[in-house]
Amino acid sequence: MARPKEYERSEVLKKATQVFWEKGFEGAHLQLLVEACQINRFSLYKEFEGKSGLFHACLDMYIDESRSFYQEKLLASPLGINNIKNYFNSLSDSQNKGCFYVNTITDQNLIKPATFKLVQDFSIEIEKMFYKCLKWQSPSIPKQKAHDVAKFLVAFDQGLAVFQSGSKSKNCLNAPKKIISQILDDLI
Repeated sequence: MARPKEYERSEVLKKATQVFWEKGFEGAHLQLLVEACQINRFSLYKEFEGKSGLFHACLDMYIDESRSFYQEKLLASPLGINNIKNYFNSLSDSQNKGCFYVNTITDQNLIKPATFKLVQDFSIEIEKMFYKCLKWQSPSIPKQKAHDVAKFLVAFDQGLAVFQSGSKSKNCLNAPKKIISQILDDLI
């Protein structure tokens, strides 16, 4: 008879996500993960097939949570530029560790292609949300221009996370948020 699990998968994922977020994929050594998650190596391998599988599961969970945040901010009714502004204004200066999803981009060469595909697919989802807001606000904007601006907004969003993680200033996002708001006003 198999022994019952002595851990909650969701709790393991939350704890492991913090380790990966702070240390990156390479810096999150297996022993560190085992200790942080309070799970033995056998259970980790059985449940997640190792460090790569655990990282994939953590990223998948994080993206699901982030998706809800993006949808709440960008797809609120009515759609439009104000949703984009509200999204950027809602970003907090309090987290100086950046974004787990964006941090994963810098670890691209260390993780499995299927795991990196989660990041690529999520970037496309975010781009589509930005595009939807832009086209709703200004239906006459050419499709290609709306797509280009949506791509720019994704790059800007990811860049903010990188900028924030490297900044020592508590208010480092104030100026970029003000500038993006002005750019969006000038666009429409």
